[in-house]
Amino acid sequence: MRIVIYYDTDVILERFEHRIPWNRCVEPKQDYNYMVKKLESLNEGATILIEYPELFKTLPEIFDLCKDIVTIAREKDLTVGIKTKLEDVILPFLKFVGDHDLSVDELKVIYRGREKKIYEDGTIDELEDSIKFASSLW
Repeated sequence: MRIVIYYDTDVILERFEHRIPWNRCVEPKQDYNYMVKKLESLNEGATILIEYPELFKTLPEIFDLCKDIVTIAREKDLTVGIKTKLEDVILPFLKFVGDHDLSVDELKVIYRGREKKIYEDGTIDELEDSIKFASSLW
């Protein structure tokens, strides 16, 4: 099982056998169910790219979806790529690492074209957009 998060980074689509495009559904519950059913329908060892899973979802819904992605990916030994422009999609996976529900070897974060170091406690090298945003508030 492997989860690769592409934050604001181009993705080579040919690396993935399956894809859930960003424009799949606009209703959050329907979209959530579609993604889970798609993941469950994949053969063991398959690869899939999920584009912008955060669209039309609240933070608790994003967290729940990330949890389901980990569960299904582990059950089916999937490689799941996630393309996003929201750091809030990265954070649940880091929490899972910190809680030992996910290992640092199972998670990779490509942030603006560079791989970020993930630590066993669920922390990560600086996410520049967060720092830029926080500093702009003051």
